[in-house]
Amino acid sequence: MIVVVMGVSGSGKTLVGSLLANQMSCTFYDADDYHPLENKRKMSQGIPLNDQDRQPWLCKLHTLITREKTNGQHVVLACSALKKVYRTILATGKNPLIDNACGEEKEDHSSDILFVHLHGSVEIISKRLQERKGHFMPLSLIQSQFDTLEPPTEPEVYITVDIDQDISKILLEILKKIQNKDQSCCI
Repeated sequence: MIVVVMGVSGSGKTLVGSLLANQMSCTFYDADDYHPLENKRKMSQGIPLNDQDRQPWLCKLHTLITREKTNGQHVVLACSALKKVYRTILATGKNPLIDNACGEEKEDHSSDILFVHLHGSVEIISKRLQERKGHFMPLSLIQSQFDTLEPPTEPEVYITVDIDQDISKILLEILKKIQNKDQSCCI
């Protein structure tokens, strides 16, 4: 199983993802570690990334997912995955707006990826970002994140979790929903 913990900056993707991977006894990856330096530089200067900035980064993450899936590994990936097209690239390596987005023919992992959408209000996220130290994403970009966000919808395989609760409750809710995933595609 490939679990992508997604949401806007400050939603808790890295913390939730790393704890979830620990609970599931699998490998954790943080997509922020795969951003090119230029992307991090732009964001730290308060410049939102555009689709062209994200394309190579998303292709690199698709390659990571493919490698882990091919090796039979279960993985948790923390990744903003704000737009449906970004999630499509992660799952298939294809951008529906561009032919062969990631180069050669890629494997389609759509049915193998569960997107865990960490949902929270602008107020909650802003408070978290104000308290966060040492991250390249400034508070000034939070509105652009919400403006870009396209919450997952069917036929994507996803669950949505409200982040305005204790981290242990968030993890328990995710684990319960993962167990029930076969009974209902979208929770």
